[in-house]
Amino acid sequence: MAIVTEVRFAHEVGALADTLTALPDLTVSIVRETSTTPGRSVYFFRFDNAEPDEIRPALEDDCTVRDGRPVSAVDNQHLWGIEFTPETKLLGPEVTRERGVVLDARSSMGDDAAPAWHERWFFPDPEGLHNVWQHARAERFEFEVLDLSRQLRSTVGRVDADPLTEQQRTALTRAYERGYFRQPRETSLDELAASLELSPSAVSGRLKRGLKSLVESLLVVELSGNDGAAAGEYDDGRVRTLSHRPAEPTDTISARVYVEHPDLALTDTIRSLSDGEISVISDVGTDPQHDVYYFRITATDFDDVESALAADHTVADSSVVLEIGGKRTYRIEYSDDAKLITPAITERGGLTLETTSYLNGWMLQLQLEDHDALYDLDEYARSEGIRFDVLELKQRGELDDRFDFGLTDSQVEALIAAYRHGYYDEPRDASLEELSSLLDLSRTATSGRLRRGSATLVEQILDDDCQ
Repeated sequence: MAIVTEVRFAHEVGALADTLTALPDLTVSIVRETSTTPGRSVYFFRFDNAEPDEIRPALEDDCTVRDGRPVSAVDNQHLWGIEFTPETKLLGPEVTRERGVVLDARSSMGDDAAPAWHERWFFPDPEGLHNVWQHARAERFEFEVLDLSRQLRSTVGRVDADPLTEQQRTALTRAYERGYFRQPRETSLDELAASLELSPSAVSGRLKRGLKSLVESLLVVELSGNDGAAAGEYDDGRVRTLSHRPAEPTDTISARVYVEHPDLALTDTIRSLSDGEISVISDVGTDPQHDVYYFRITATDFDDVESALAADHTVADSSVVLEIGGKRTYRIEYSDDAKLITPAITERGGLTLETTSYLNGWMLQLQLEDHDALYDLDEYARSEGIRFDVLELKQRGELDDRFDFGLTDSQVEALIAAYRHGYYDEPRDASLEELSSLLDLSRTATSGRLRRGSATLVEQILDDDCQ
């Protein structure tokens, strides 16, 4: 049975161990991409709560970092491309070896205040988690399983888009339905726990971790444009929270492009499946050892899919990882004949945020530093005989606001402040009183904004459950 699990682990030569130790206030997350680049060694990390002049020397002194440089395609202050040294201890390769996917990864502080990584993994069966756990113990990792879900919903077919475990989703849905987020509350934590047949502490932990994941995935991880004006400290020393809107327009562009070539990866399969759809599942794994990628395929007849993949000259190997609700997740390895455009995108400092089959090729959603990068990419495609059509182009300042979700600015500010200062951690790093002081609000006002904001987020993400 497939599982999704949350884990926390640490190693003295684990990824960015020296940097996280040198900058204890630093928070780091790995940026999702749908790039399928064989031999990839550079990964994109988002650094918050530290300035570039602090980050650069810390990375230079980090024994796990071979190279680190800022990437301006999304945010020229907070996004960095990192290449690790061969000596760095990583669990990503083991997850891949067990046919797993890293769904989310961010820095965390362990119980002893030592830097660690908090990640969410998917495995097609529990044995995969067990084997990674055994490897971690053999390699002297500190390793802890925080949460485990064995009953996967149909939404697991979209694991790359769901920030919650099933247990967190159930707890948040029940809390929403029973008015736990209303002001005043219509049910107590004890009553909520009784309805779930769990202890109050277990329910409290699931609610905190679930809300933290929602805030992080929707309001924090993908924030961009927060320059010095949106981070740092006020004159009186209070910590300033981040805004969810870009501070000012930049040259960064978002482009939706169509690419086509007979040797582009899976082109034979795309052309064979006139009624199917293929998309790349984004992950945040740091695995330089395995060139395998995960694709979600929707089709009416999967015998046709199997035949198409077997005959596809760009595919060296494929296997089914998961099948739910008319969709299958495939693990695919490219052949040497496969032509790829994502390496060229990465080389030009761009990000591939979405990759979906379209007509006889692929539709890509790209984030690029400026128009010059797009022109350069177009010239590269032409030189390789790749059709490259720009279907939509936006300046960052023209991008749709992806972070409203019906939230007011004051609710966003409160939610992000709660996330930043550990209000959703267990145990909490900041009390409601401390959070209120940071926001210069009364305890009642802060509580109200957090509850109303939490209810709105849960309502948006769990809309099908809440109905």
